[in-house]
Amino acid sequence: MICRECGADNREDLAFCANCGAGLTVRQEQDPASRKKLYLLLGLGALVVLLTAILITCLLSPRAYERDAKSFVKAVLQNDMDTVEELMAPSVYAYAGSSLDWGESVNRCKVKVRSSEIMGSVPLLNYNELLVNLDSGQKMTEAYYVTVDYRAEYGGQELEDELVVVMGRIGEEWYVITLESS
Repeated sequence: MICRECGADNREDLAFCANCGAGLTVRQEQDPASRKKLYLLLGLGALVVLLTAILITCLLSPRAYERDAKSFVKAVLQNDMDTVEELMAPSVYAYAGSSLDWGESVNRCKVKVRSSEIMGSVPLLNYNELLVNLDSGQKMTEAYYVTVDYRAEYGGQELEDELVVVMGRIGEEWYVITLESS
């Protein structure tokens, strides 16, 4: 047996190197079954870590309709009509978008999504009827009420309120359908 420390050749029955006194270990070959088990366990461990990372990412990142509702409220408060137009359903913006133009923007604003709740089938039908009445030819397949809290400074006054943004999925995109004050 070769010593790993000094390289001296030793008898197989020795536990310590005759030259330097270092411990000698016998190198055992793993059988193929235990090697497969090791690789399987390593693979499963990696899969668990990957799935955990994906789950955490999904839970911690805002859902698209919440992110867009928050962006919409901030855009309205800051009088960013380009963003308002981008986030609203086109037919709804054509009908009501100009009513959101205050002409002035707030000085500072803080916007936070408080909650979101899936819309039931009856309100969904009512909002789809609104879209049909606007001759949009569009139909929502899913919708959420997203409650957004905001705090802003406007005209020297501190404003604090909540808005409920109705977000609807039309095709693959989320759009603002309407904005309701509490």
